[in-house]
Amino acid sequence: MNYDDVIRHIGEGLESARKTLGTLTGKDVEVTSVKRSEMSLSEVPFLAGAPDSVVLASYIRFSGDCRGQILILYRPDNAKDLARALAPEFCAELKEEETEDLLESVVSEVSNILGSAALNAIADGTESTLRPSPPCIVRDMAGAILEAALVSGTVLSEKVPVVDVRMKLGQTDAGAEMIFLPE
Repeated sequence: MNYDDVIRHIGEGLESARKTLGTLTGKDVEVTSVKRSEMSLSEVPFLAGAPDSVVLASYIRFSGDCRGQILILYRPDNAKDLARALAPEFCAELKEEETEDLLESVVSEVSNILGSAALNAIADGTESTLRPSPPCIVRDMAGAILEAALVSGTVLSEKVPVVDVRMKLGQTDAGAEMIFLPE
């Protein structure tokens, strides 16, 4: 699997995800930035900032012609912005300490849409079959999450495709980092 093609297909999948999010929420969703790159495995633990920074992460395992996982990282401020933009009526009524469940639910749903769209685009573009699992949400230090993802499977290369996604939902900007980890 050529990583340049994988990264290009992930970008195509994000356009599909944008349309889906807009349709489901009735919100104007715009993908404002997609930065695609390959990153050394040794750099991955620093992707979301300092390794001891707390992040929300979504693991989406996949199987089929290729096995592995997509890891989507959200810094806490990006997760809050995403939730406020997609569900402002719920966020307005919640106290700060009550938002954790809502954040995890929003991140799970958005990750399911982003990850599935990316995997579908990769599968279509490479004429392969990839079956995603439901996302698993984890809140922990970035370094611990990324290290766990890297040791959970055998990664094929010293470099892995990374996509930094920025979306605008109305007046709100939100972002996530997506890491493709084939086994």
